[in-house]
Amino acid sequence: MLGTAEAGLTGEQLRDQAYAAAAEIRASGVETVVFMGENGLAFPLAFVRGGGGGGAAIAVELPLAREHLVDAVQKQGAVLLISDDTSLAELPEVTQSVTRAAWIERCRERPGLAEAPVEPDTRTSRSC
Repeated sequence: MLGTAEAGLTGEQLRDQAYAAAAEIRASGVETVVFMGENGLAFPLAFVRGGGGGGAAIAVELPLAREHLVDAVQKQGAVLLISDDTSLAELPEVTQSVTRAAWIERCRERPGLAEAPVEPDTRTSRSC
């Protein structure tokens, strides 16, 4: 169980939603997922990604000075920003921006899959 009994996920639910996250990331065409915010359910769905969603993933620890956030995002290609702080959404590299709650909903709405939708990504995640 990840989270609480009332608001958590079983291992099977986490797998299904991670597969959904991977499919969502692949369909978006982004090169990098940037997660900014507190650890919670959106975090594993951004990084587990069902064995690979393509591209790299970056976790930005907060608080971090705005110029460092901008610099981290600008070093990436097309970015999916998962954050409740949408102030970086105007950067040209950010092709999609979604709140943590909206990301969780996207992953819940997509039906579960029987197997990982993509081959695992061999690159490692980075942290700023």
